[in-house]
Amino acid sequence: MIVFLKTSEEAVCDPLSKCEFTWTNTLPTITATNLDWDTVSNQWNLRVTGTGFTGDESTTELIIDDVAQTTTSISSTEVIFTIADVASQTLGSRKVFFDVGIPEGHHYTQAAFTLTPKLVSVSPNSGSIGGSLITAVVPGAGESTDIVDSSGASICESV
Repeated sequence: MIVFLKTSEEAVCDPLSKCEFTWTNTLPTITATNLDWDTVSNQWNLRVTGTGFTGDESTTELIIDDVAQTTTSISSTEVIFTIADVASQTLGSRKVFFDVGIPEGHHYTQAAFTLTPKLVSVSPNSGSIGGSLITAVVPGAGESTDIVDSSGASICESV
């Protein structure tokens, strides 16, 4: 028999001895999620609200399409994740883990969200007539975004 203590630990119980297990606390409960744009940090945040949240930024995880996102803050009723590394504008498979396990109401994290690309910066802000390397920072764009100029022509090559 294997008893799961946390999402990342397990203990093996010898079936010949008396194996008893008692839950010492209840799981956190998610009641809502909200995707918002932070105008101060210029990043997308996923706010998860509920009750009984425990742990800290190092023991609370949001995983989108197998990529861990940054846990920005956590309190007993709210956790904020910064969405910084996604493959597309539509958030794929999402999982939330707290220090005590997978929360009740985790289906709320599967609500349909689309990250609207936001142009944060272009560097440098001038170039030569012969051409220049320009870097555009567009959070929420994912890998498949095609940046176009004002005429609608593509100005980026896939790399």
